[in-house]
Amino acid sequence: MNLRFNIIYTPETVRYLLIFVMSLLRWSDCSFRLVANGCTDEEAEMLKRFTNTSDRLEFYRYPSDDMLPHGTVLTHLQKMEEGEYFCFMDSDIFATGPFMDDFRPLLSGYDGVFSCLPEWCSDDDRILHHDFPRVKGVHYRHENGHFLGVTYFAIYRNTVLKDFFRRHPVSFDRYVRETVHPEYREYLEGIALMKERYDTGKLLNILLQREGGRLTYLHSDRLCHFSGFSGVSMKIREGRVPAVFSEEKYTFRNRLKSMLSGLFGKEDNALPALDESKRPVFHVRRIKINEYLKELLYCLHDGKRFRGELLDIDDPFVVGKVSQMRAQLENLFKEHYAEYSRLVKGI
Repeated sequence: MNLRFNIIYTPETVRYLLIFVMSLLRWSDCSFRLVANGCTDEEAEMLKRFTNTSDRLEFYRYPSDDMLPHGTVLTHLQKMEEGEYFCFMDSDIFATGPFMDDFRPLLSGYDGVFSCLPEWCSDDDRILHHDFPRVKGVHYRHENGHFLGVTYFAIYRNTVLKDFFRRHPVSFDRYVRETVHPEYREYLEGIALMKERYDTGKLLNILLQREGGRLTYLHSDRLCHFSGFSGVSMKIREGRVPAVFSEEKYTFRNRLKSMLSGLFGKEDNALPALDESKRPVFHVRRIKINEYLKELLYCLHDGKRFRGELLDIDDPFVVGKVSQMRAQLENLFKEHYAEYSRLVKGI
């Protein structure tokens, strides 16, 4: 069984993340469709030329000059899929071993198989607590046991999706309370999942199970999700000094203020008091870790020495996971960077 995974790239990320595909090719027999979502002509050309290096790669450019929401692009790609499975993974996932050996035994028994939650998330981070108002991407299960799935890495039975989309006004898109169709609200209230917002794919997964869909999550030690690498953050890379590297707090503090402003509805300059019940600690920690790992990736790509430190992270579990990810990323570049540079030379 040769599965084809869709990998979506957004502006400013292609040259840094494309090397990850080399590990996916090495450690699987899968095919990969590299999708340009709002990328520049230069980035699209880079993806297209890279796909010419293997008969297991293909290129697709989403038909819009603008970058569309992740769920919108996934819905479009699913409509194109004619195979038995619809598969996708984030562009910042790479392989360290034969990862499909972990997933193939599950495919006959489930309509959806998911993986690749960020390694450094604690078990509590991954659980949606009853009083939390949003179903975030990192939440894969409600505390009452209801399964939510993720959209970092997914293998869906395509016939199940086609049948569902034919009968329901729901897609992979994000939803807020006001955009949830009235016919689903009573059901969501009954299972304690009528929330203010649903991240990409969450509402779809909840409703698939209402009709008997069988979904599961499996952690694979052979896949590493870099996590948090976005085109938005790349646009401010040049000329900035990340907070984890210096005393200058401009980037980190402004991003933190923006995140907390959205979370608490605050717009003044003062950072609000952290309400543990709203669980912002995970989000603050995520920003710090993402900045650290992204600067590591920049240094490896640019051939520079990495001098970063994780500041104010005193959780041994988290520090250990981040250290492991650093070693895995460094190994990836040792194995593939020379060949990768040759393949993309001049672009």
